[in-house]
Amino acid sequence: MKTELVAMSQAYYERYVAQSWRDYAEENVATGRWPLVGALARAQAEYEALLPQGLETADHRLFEILDGEGETVGGLWFALRGSGETRTGFVFDITILPQARRLGHGQRAFELLEPLARDLGLISIGLNVFANNPAALALYRRLGYEVTNIAMSKRLSPRG
Repeated sequence: MKTELVAMSQAYYERYVAQSWRDYAEENVATGRWPLVGALARAQAEYEALLPQGLETADHRLFEILDGEGETVGGLWFALRGSGETRTGFVFDITILPQARRLGHGQRAFELLEPLARDLGLISIGLNVFANNPAALALYRRLGYEVTNIAMSKRLSPRG
């Protein structure tokens, strides 16, 4: 099976970003980081702050992930961080559409991203994975990503 990364179109960007910030809000609520109330607005505000010029935002690269037939099966949002010899990349989001999951597109998208990152002179690629997503964690480990820090929290019951 083939996978390609191509520059994201404006039409796909509008659909992608609207779903992506909803997914981000849901993950933050599901993991207990955010309360349900206000989560959608908070996620949307974060996305708008990170991508103020949309596809034209400096140091951000957004890709459509295509299958072997040229059909869009997902999206990948990658940003450049730092400067000079310590410049790194960060994957803000990767999304594979439900009908295209478990076919290897996510893995191949990351494999295609690595030479692009090297060509940009980056020394590493970072990402965040939510603890309630063991499939993604397993994929990133298979691809050679290592844990660099762990954020932890404890839910407290209300006083009473």
